[in-house]
Amino acid sequence: MKKLMALAAGLCLLTVLVLVNCDTRTPSGSGGGTTTNVAEVELQVPIEFKAPSGPLEVTVNAIAKSSTGVGIPDVAIEFMLEPGYGTIAYEDSVTNQYGVLEAQYSVDLNTSISEQITARAFNTSFEDTKVLTINLLDQEIKSVSIDAVEPVVYIGTAISVIDTLIVTVVDTNNLGISGLLVNLSSGAGSITNVDTTDNAGQVKTIITFYNDEIPSTANAISTWVFASLGGKTDSTKITVVRQSFTPAQIELTPNPAFILLAEGTQGISNLMTVVTDAGGNGVAGITVNLSVSPTSGVNVTPPDPTDAAGETSTTIKSYAREAGDSVRVVASVTLSSPEGDSLLTDTTYVTFAALEGTISSVNVWAEPPTLTVTSGGSASSSIFARVLDTTNTAIQNLQVSFVSSKGALTPPTLTDSAGVAMVTFYSNGDTGQVVIAATAGDKSDSTIVQVNQSGEATGSLTLTTNLTVIYADGNVTYAIVSATLKNADNEAIVGDTVHFTAYPVESKIASPRITDSTGTAETTFDDLGPGYFTYPDSARIIGKYDPLGLADTLYIMIMPAPTIDRIELSSPASGGMEGNGYDTTSVTAKIYLEDNSYAPPGTAVEFFTTLGTFVPTDTVVQQGGNATVKFVSATSLDTAVITAECQGYVSDPPLLIPFSPGDPVDISLVSIEPSQLMVGGPSGTLTIIVQDTVGHGVSNKQVSWSTTLGTITTLSITDGLGFAVAYLSPQTEAGIAQITAFTPAVAETLNFGIPIISGLPSSIQLSSNVNTIQVQGTGGQEAATLTASVMDPNGNPVPDSILVVFELLSPYPAGAQFDNGGIIDSSLTSSGVARVSLNSGTASGPVKVQATTWEDPPLNTLPITAQKSNITIASGPPYDIDIDYSSDPQIAGENGMGAALMIEVNARVSDVYGNNVSGETAVFFSVDTTMHSLWWGNYAHIEGGSIVIDTTGIAFTNLYYNSEATFKSVNVIAMCVSDTAIADTTISDTSTVILPIYEGDMVLTVTPESHMFIQVPPYDDICVMRAKATLKDGLNNKINNAKVIFNNGLGLFFCADSGYANVTNLPAGWDTLSHLYWRFETFTGPNPIDSINYQLPGFNQQNGEAILYMRAIEVNSTASNPPYPGVFIDPMTLEVIGEIEATLDGSDIGSDPVNVTFRRSA
Repeated sequence: MKKLMALAAGLCLLTVLVLVNCDTRTPSGSGGGTTTNVAEVELQVPIEFKAPSGPLEVTVNAIAKSSTGVGIPDVAIEFMLEPGYGTIAYEDSVTNQYGVLEAQYSVDLNTSISEQITARAFNTSFEDTKVLTINLLDQEIKSVSIDAVEPVVYIGTAISVIDTLIVTVVDTNNLGISGLLVNLSSGAGSITNVDTTDNAGQVKTIITFYNDEIPSTANAISTWVFASLGGKTDSTKITVVRQSFTPAQIELTPNPAFILLAEGTQGISNLMTVVTDAGGNGVAGITVNLSVSPTSGVNVTPPDPTDAAGETSTTIKSYAREAGDSVRVVASVTLSSPEGDSLLTDTTYVTFAALEGTISSVNVWAEPPTLTVTSGGSASSSIFARVLDTTNTAIQNLQVSFVSSKGALTPPTLTDSAGVAMVTFYSNGDTGQVVIAATAGDKSDSTIVQVNQSGEATGSLTLTTNLTVIYADGNVTYAIVSATLKNADNEAIVGDTVHFTAYPVESKIASPRITDSTGTAETTFDDLGPGYFTYPDSARIIGKYDPLGLADTLYIMIMPAPTIDRIELSSPASGGMEGNGYDTTSVTAKIYLEDNSYAPPGTAVEFFTTLGTFVPTDTVVQQGGNATVKFVSATSLDTAVITAECQGYVSDPPLLIPFSPGDPVDISLVSIEPSQLMVGGPSGTLTIIVQDTVGHGVSNKQVSWSTTLGTITTLSITDGLGFAVAYLSPQTEAGIAQITAFTPAVAETLNFGIPIISGLPSSIQLSSNVNTIQVQGTGGQEAATLTASVMDPNGNPVPDSILVVFELLSPYPAGAQFDNGGIIDSSLTSSGVARVSLNSGTASGPVKVQATTWEDPPLNTLPITAQKSNITIASGPPYDIDIDYSSDPQIAGENGMGAALMIEVNARVSDVYGNNVSGETAVFFSVDTTMHSLWWGNYAHIEGGSIVIDTTGIAFTNLYYNSEATFKSVNVIAMCVSDTAIADTTISDTSTVILPIYEGDMVLTVTPESHMFIQVPPYDDICVMRAKATLKDGLNNKINNAKVIFNNGLGLFFCADSGYANVTNLPAGWDTLSHLYWRFETFTGPNPIDSINYQLPGFNQQNGEAILYMRAIEVNSTASNPPYPGVFIDPMTLEVIGEIEATLDGSDIGSDPVNVTFRRSA
């Protein structure tokens, strides 16, 4: 028996005995075999499916048939492929005894392909061609799973037993992948050919196990069934058990038991036999013998062995018999034992009665009359035939014969009280017009069912019910019928109409109904009251969905309302169970009817209890009259009184189940007195309780205690009510005391916390989340959170709501304040800390904060304080920059500019409020050489670079120069970058720097130093003294461009030109020419800054020299206008001594005074 079905991709190819490379020119196959009587070749190939890339092997079958469609063995088959993507291989060269040759098509799949395969009987023209389409899977397979519907199946003595396999393939999103052909294999059993996966990624197939697969020395075998595809594999285990139950009871039931037959009509009744063991369990594999009497004209088909439920059915046929002549049927099972054989038997009667009246008419119709099926698919329609007598009265229980031109028909029902008989027509792959005829006696009628084929599946309609048996009890019992409607993609059809019909008329069903969000339409099926029952037949329920021509059928039996004789209750827990609210047991009600038989399966039973819970509270009778429910215990120590009610009959006596207490399962907190303790204060009392599952206290249980704070009772014992007490003594540490209470009787430990609050304030500490904030509106952090931590004498945080006052101590930067807008704010402690927010103003600088609390709240007479003085309000980003420089030059050290002198230049950077910007702000220095390079060349250089300002907001650099540049002007530029929108991105300033002299020294010479006036009228003797000041710096370099101030104590004037100074009579308004000739100052050097000197013919100064000419006359000269002052004011004075000195303008550098002497004769 072949166990491997080559069904899908993903497996390595097996080596085969014959492997022939096929193409369109060279067929695979060999001569030999026979072609006698071959009339047809059928090729079976999976038409289209998906597969992942890689080696792929697909089974194809070629069947050689005769003209009657019978398979012919020993026929040689040749295969041809077009275009030849793969190869064909097979083990047998000719067809087997059933006319089948199985071959393997192999291909290494790397793209989607369509391969045309032709199978031809060798040396004949009989062939068949199919196209195999394999689409390359474009999804990643996450998993392949396989499950057996029945992990354990029972075979008994039957030849075989089947089980259903469900395979699911999903992608990485856990969505089903459709169109896949999955490879299945098993160690035992035979797997039916597998279809491709549906839209849910599922496919179902059948595995058949045979009795001879179980060794005679064993009672069971287990086998693994494997599913694989694309490198993913799963397996499921199935155990096949050969039952060895001993039959103890046999029950034979005919359906129907009474058949009315027209003349010449043969009646058929179904015989159902059920074989069970002493516990009411079905016994499989039992051979049942049926005997009838009388035997004349009676035909009984021998039944198959019983199935796993112990059931087997067959039919009995007979023509009408004489009145009162029923056929007696006996079912028997032979029991073998060492003491000898014995029989189990049951007897029933089937009546085949002759119709006494005359049939007037037969009327046939179909519902629905039109079916739509996919290619090879099947659909069903219900066929009805109404039979009336000559008075137009319905004829009941009449056997009607149905025939169909196509498809298949189910066995017909007998006519009901409306005279209607019914069969179900299944198209079974046939299409077109189907003629279905019904005959009763000499009357007949027919109808047509049109079966149309569509290119796609139209959908499905499936009927299910919660009960298959109800009673003619006036709607006390009823069945819920659900119709599930889906489209061709297996998606629910929502909000559409399903029509329901019920036959025979002894029943009713609500119709139509609308499908819900799951595609399900639900209705109820009821009887018409006492006397309206279908037993032994079943009512037929038909659901129809007209738009797609869908229909389905199910059967529900209406039994006569039973008469209950007694109800016997039993339970494994009748001796008692633990009253914990979750233990479960079963309660069984065995229902007996008045004839001492069991209530039929499906009989409704309801259970009642004074304590506990039934899950569910109602159920139906199963085999052997047993109705069993699950019972959940109560949380009580009382006794549950249980009864069952069936058809108005209540069980008596009731079933009693007492509840007893259980072991301790819980330890819980009862109370804490007081709810919180104080450090160093009195002890607290802790009470717990140990309980069982129903909440009862358990006594005499040891409880161990521990705590993380303070000290606690280490051991206590529960009292009669389950309570245990411990005492917690607080020590010096505050916080939450974590308490544990443990008893060995309970697995879990009880954990809870008790607050131990701290004492009154003893100390305070002040801190800040940041020590630097920034002035308002400049883009930085403008507030700091001040935290005052208040502790009790033991270092514990004080209780909540202790007042803390915060104060800014003077001096503080302008605008600094707390959140309340003032310089004093307050806050209450929480977990020992109080917080306020300090906000900056527009001024920068240090802030000193004091926090105060009191040792004696709420009196607040004993203050405790803490101060914090390292908080700084920093300035904002740069907004303005100002340049300044030193007038005190220094000797320059080694520098790359080769300069001998340097002065310090600085730039003060301030924010928008004028605060010095502190921090790492870079200032860039440079000199503007535009002006001085034009006149004198580059004579000064500055250290530029990134000079970082210090904490005062000032950046320093050095300006380098040599002596010859002294007193020249330099434009120094300083700039920095601001990173806020308050100021321009670049801030700069330019300042003109006059390069100062280094340690200057001035020497004054006067020529001549004395003069004797000649006393000759008109006394116009003029003395011109040349005053020369020579200026050198500390490096002994002569310095030009220095402004030298000359003065004398005689009130005489200096002149810049010696010739002009000797003019006897000065022109009128000579003093107005002081800016040109007459002056007291001049600049050193040959090219002084005062360019007017270039116009003077007597100008001749060397480097470092400043020269002026002092004009002296004896007495005031009135010849000049205005008069020029004379030396001698007092006529009696004959000698005047004066001092001439020179000084550097704006400095303390000056010459020593030079005395000059003027004389005149007496």
